[in-house]
Amino acid sequence: MKSACEKDIVRLTLQNGEKTRQILKKHSADHGKHIDTVTVIMDLEGLSFQRHFWKKGLDLYIELIKLTESNYPEQLKACYVVKGPRVLSLLYGLCKPFIADETRKKVHFLGKDWKDVLRKAIPSNRLPSHYGGDAVGIDGDPTCGVRMKIVRPV
Repeated sequence: MKSACEKDIVRLTLQNGEKTRQILKKHSADHGKHIDTVTVIMDLEGLSFQRHFWKKGLDLYIELIKLTESNYPEQLKACYVVKGPRVLSLLYGLCKPFIADETRKKVHFLGKDWKDVLRKAIPSNRLPSHYGGDAVGIDGDPTCGVRMKIVRPV
């Protein structure tokens, strides 16, 4: 987050929320049923405490959570955090008081058995093969990068 200003990150968060809302509306029309939630896999491989966590960043993270909760309260079905540094669950504990109970119940920090948990929670035809499922993207992409937003630490 040090490479972008806070205003840009807030704007991007709102743009992503609106884009997701439009995608859900389109999927609802395409499948003939109401679809209004998303399941998120936060793959934090490569994230390091020293490079990516600092007070201003944590404050911004809390602000983004509040912003998302107030503008898109029921859009999140579940969030699975995989491959995160161990200290992350401690930092999440510091943020918990600022996160609504309903949102907290949807966030799951997964351990070494994360692929098994994802397989139980997400249909294999929707879960990218990179995460233990059967789905592949264009040209056999195991991360389904076209369907999923892949974000890497800077």
